[in-house]
Amino acid sequence: FDARSFDMIFSFFAVMYKENLEAVLQEFVRTLMPDGTIIIAVPHPVRKMMKYNAGNNYFVKGRQETDWKGIKRFGYNLLFEDYIHAFVQAGLILVRLQEPRPVKEVPTTPDSEIAYPHFLLFELALRGDIP
Repeated sequence: FDARSFDMIFSFFAVMYKENLEAVLQEFVRTLMPDGTIIIAVPHPVRKMMKYNAGNNYFVKGRQETDWKGIKRFGYNLLFEDYIHAFVQAGLILVRLQEPRPVKEVPTTPDSEIAYPHFLLFELALRGDIP
């Protein structure tokens, strides 16, 4: 894509399949108009830890394979701080962060999937000093 060709970039559950988040963000920055917006949705790192990490260790990073409904899939686990660091390194500012709550009103228990956030939404913009 041409430089500065998008006023909005929406990445829904995609960046966690790329090993190099920084390279993805560099391309987003290159193709985003100066007053544009980036929205990124990713699985919440706490959910990844609770549901998929062996031994429930939040700090396990890197490529991880999981079985979802009989389908083998992979992704790259990142910590919450890894996302923030990558955004700063790319010259982005965090405009808004949301941890959507489940809409289902049911009693929660510690092992309930509803008892923890499922995903994160980041709204990002270019820093003012990015040419």
